[in-house]
Amino acid sequence: MGDPGDGGHSIWKTPFKVETNGLEHEKYTLGSYPSGPESNGSQFIITTGDIKLDKKSTVFGKVTSGFDVVDALNNLPTKNGVPLHAAVIHSASTSYCIMSVPHVELETGEHEAWDYQIESQRGWVLLGYPFFSSKLLLAMDPREYSARDGSALGNHLCNVNLPDDTWEWVWPRWYVDMANDVDDQGWLYSWRFRSKDWKGYPRIGRSFVRQRQWKRLRRKKAEYRFGDKNAMSNDQVCQDLLSKVTDCKDERSKVTTVIRYINRYPERAEALRQSGKLLSGMFLLPISEHEIMRRLSEVPIQVKNSISPF
Repeated sequence: MGDPGDGGHSIWKTPFKVETNGLEHEKYTLGSYPSGPESNGSQFIITTGDIKLDKKSTVFGKVTSGFDVVDALNNLPTKNGVPLHAAVIHSASTSYCIMSVPHVELETGEHEAWDYQIESQRGWVLLGYPFFSSKLLLAMDPREYSARDGSALGNHLCNVNLPDDTWEWVWPRWYVDMANDVDDQGWLYSWRFRSKDWKGYPRIGRSFVRQRQWKRLRRKKAEYRFGDKNAMSNDQVCQDLLSKVTDCKDERSKVTTVIRYINRYPERAEALRQSGKLLSGMFLLPISEHEIMRRLSEVPIQVKNSISPF
């Protein structure tokens, strides 16, 4: 994953040589991306798999957290290697990330569920610029963060707990829901919280409150999913994956679809590990198969397997 430009220009204006500092390219490494031999500029990459660029690209950093954000950017739909839509990270912390990407509503399985939280602020529009804060909320207003049913959660998303110990988070962070008519940070504006007239842009004299929706996916822990009626045999897992890959139009889309499948159903990874011929026949490029096998190797083997034998 990297900047799709043509190499850019460094502060020295002209390309400069690769600087080897003894660091090797690994997964989630930040490095330069030369357009040719000894032609470093301002273009960069973040590696998301094994890549042979040692002594060809300068390593100058490594991702230490927020790996899910990198993966989300890497999995955006592309055409000829170029993302079809822009993705912008507006702000982030250890517990949430405001990232506007094309809205895709994922289907949830029987053991998965969405959690939604509403963030509220009060303020006004001055000279066309919105000035809003949760500190301006009145006693009659919703709390800064509240559930859809109006129950108060407090002043931070960290206060949101899972329903019980049988659940686990699929998404490690909360994400702003960018669906429908919202601004570039997910806000809707109105003149009061109980209004039905909400717009995705602030209006002078008619915007005194705003809200946005956060979402996060959770699922039942593996030990509570074993033996359910949706358990699949190895053949069923392979057929299920093939049905999802059939509509993919290019190699990158196939890889992205398979990785999403593995991330969503880690308990089915063992079935895919045993179906090497299926994976090898699915891709044209050996590097694509290698990337999938590497991802499968990262999934721990389940002590109890929800996959029935042949």
